[in-house]
Amino acid sequence: MANPIEYFYAEWRNVEDRIPPYMRAAVVGYVVNGSHVGDFLRSVLANQFHEAVKRADTMNRACLPAWADVLALVPHASWGNDAKVTAWIQGGGLIERMNAGAPDGK
Repeated sequence: MANPIEYFYAEWRNVEDRIPPYMRAAVVGYVVNGSHVGDFLRSVLANQFHEAVKRADTMNRACLPAWADVLALVPHASWGNDAKVTAWIQGGGLIERMNAGAPDGK
């Protein structure tokens, strides 16, 4: 079985073209490295739909169904509420989790 980063990239290829191009690097950076994200993406990751809709620009608002598919492929530990998002960022994403010996990157 592929390592968690390889698995993410393989699944990512199936949805990346459904979200705006300017958002793609933010998603990859967040998942792989635990990079900070903007307010809209943080709202999506924190499962705060109302905030995500309010913060979305026109292109992201049109892509909201695709954002649900993005959430389905990112590691479960990386999204769901604000505390999980903060912990994912502080933990350094998949890279640091793998370096720490977590076999599934969680």
